[in-house]
Amino acid sequence: MYNRLTTFIESNEVLTKAQHGFRTKKSTETALQIFTKSVQEAIERKLNPIGIFIDLTKAYDVLNHRVLLSKLNSYGIRGVANLWFVSYLSRRKQCVEIKEQEARNICINHKGNYTRHAAGLNAWPIIVFTI
Repeated sequence: MYNRLTTFIESNEVLTKAQHGFRTKKSTETALQIFTKSVQEAIERKLNPIGIFIDLTKAYDVLNHRVLLSKLNSYGIRGVANLWFVSYLSRRKQCVEIKEQEARNICINHKGNYTRHAAGLNAWPIIVFTI
């Protein structure tokens, strides 16, 4: 699925050229090189460059799955491929057991609702994904 999706995204130019994450021959390093070059050029032109950095590492935790599926559909990812994503994102829970919390699991479902469940496992942390 990864190869098919990557090929589709690249061949249909779904992402902008400024997108460096999750792209072939691009990375956070290439993004930093481009940013550094633009800052140097701005300084040479006597401008005052400003950088704003936003940490999006937790973005997936709050991502609305309906919006994501709609976006995929609008980009042309339909039919079986879209149904695969629907299946993957449906009825998921993430649970983490923390020993200091009296062996209780704190679970977050795909809608962001928190629930507590009794736990019989001792490992820490435990992440459980269920379909």
